[in-house]
Amino acid sequence: MDVISWQRIVVNPTRSVYALITRLYGASNSASPVKQEGQQSPVKMAGHGNRITFDDWLILSEMAFEWADSYDAKDWERLRVILAPTLDIDYTEVNGHKWDAMPAKEFMEMVSSQGFLGDALIHTQHHIGASKWVKVSDDQVIGYHQLRAAHQRYTGPDMQTVENKGHGHAMIKHTYKKIDGEWKFAGLRPTVRWNEFAFDKIFKMERGTSVVI
Repeated sequence: MDVISWQRIVVNPTRSVYALITRLYGASNSASPVKQEGQQSPVKMAGHGNRITFDDWLILSEMAFEWADSYDAKDWERLRVILAPTLDIDYTEVNGHKWDAMPAKEFMEMVSSQGFLGDALIHTQHHIGASKWVKVSDDQVIGYHQLRAAHQRYTGPDMQTVENKGHGHAMIKHTYKKIDGEWKFAGLRPTVRWNEFAFDKIFKMERGTSVVI
């Protein structure tokens, strides 16, 4: 990868940063993927041959934001419009549950339910940190996102007294698929690093059905 000097960035920061991003995401596809050595990781390395384009980076970054902020705003219509017809939902590392082709309608019903994020007494912020993008094909991209999911449960609708709080720290794998020429959110798999506080007391769900992150 070409190096853009700090001097050029200072002289023309907007143009230089744009050029740097373009080189990162619009690089030649002729190079071989980077190979990992040592400890296995759930994150696939992105070589030049499987990097996404700059335009796709803009679209998919916005989609990741819409996923997170629609959860926190409880804006289910915003969530609905980004979903693929079916989604691969994998909570194996969280609670053992996995759905290979969950219809979008069922996913919406799950996340917006009173036992999950639809509970008005729960406030959240799904904060996305650094992201890595891996192009699987022209119609599929995997996004690996650092995530801190803060949760706070209140005792009543006045939101004055906190009953419990629980914050999850994770790496979440998102699947994005291009359907009829349009990118859609098509799945997720969280890898939990650690949780803070009483995470298990946030959601009031039936025993054995809790879903977190």
